[in-house]
Amino acid sequence: MNDDNKFVLRHEWENSRGKIYEKINENDRKHTEALNKLEKTVDRQVLLQERAFESQERSEKHLETLNETMLKFGNDFT
Repeated sequence: MNDDNKFVLRHEWENSRGKIYEKINENDRKHTEALNKLEKTVDRQVLLQERAFESQERSEKHLETLNETMLKFGNDFT
């Protein structure tokens, strides 16, 4: 049996180790990009929810005014 097959040349080992680090860095970059995209999406959703809440507040004020007007009209009519 040949004992030379049990060993890896140093430059081969360094190349394979470098490829592992490249894959780790690529994976890290993908996760960072996905996290940034998610953060932007969440920020946008929060902004849209704030606008919807403000619009709902205005609608409720208009409904209260309309309700008061209709009550006055009903009281004056009867």
